[in-house]
Amino acid sequence: MSYGLRTIAGGMVELCDVCGFDARLVPNQGSATTTAITTLDGLTDNIDAARRPDADTFSANEYMAYCVETTMVLLGYIAQATGRPLARSATDLAGCAELASGVLAGLTDTDRLGVPSGAFSIDLTVDGIVLHLLHDLEHHVLDVMRGYARLAMADHPAALTIER
Repeated sequence: MSYGLRTIAGGMVELCDVCGFDARLVPNQGSATTTAITTLDGLTDNIDAARRPDADTFSANEYMAYCVETTMVLLGYIAQATGRPLARSATDLAGCAELASGVLAGLTDTDRLGVPSGAFSIDLTVDGIVLHLLHDLEHHVLDVMRGYARLAMADHPAALTIER
C-alpha cells in the first residue's frame, strides 16, 4: 500500500492505491464526507458486525468506533483552525454525520486555508483535513465490505468455478 500526500502540480494531493482515493476527483467534500459516514452507518446492521475476519483485522463494529473517534478528532482540528468550537460531540456515526454536515457546510473559502497549530507535523489546511477524513471514511467502507465478504466466504467455503 502506498497512501499519503504527494506533491502534484505544486499542491499537496492525498492518493491511495488500495481504495483508489484521489483528492483531485472530489467535487464536494462536505456532501461526500456525510455520504461516506452514512454509508458506514448503514453497514452496521449486519449479522457479522461484531466478528473479526481474522485476528489482525477489525470487526465492522471496531471500524465504526474508530471512525467516530477519528471524525471527532479531525472535526476538532477544523474547529481549532477556524476558531469555531464544536457545539457538541458525537458518540455514533449518525451523530457524526449530522455534526460533520453542519461544520463542513459552514466553511468559508478563508476557513479552508486555515491551519490548526501543532495538529500535524506538516502544515495541513482545513481542506486537507477534510479530504483526509473523507479518504479515511471511504477506505473503511471498503475495509468493512471486504471483511464481510471474507467472513461469508469462510462460512461458506464451497464455490463453483466459472471458466471462460
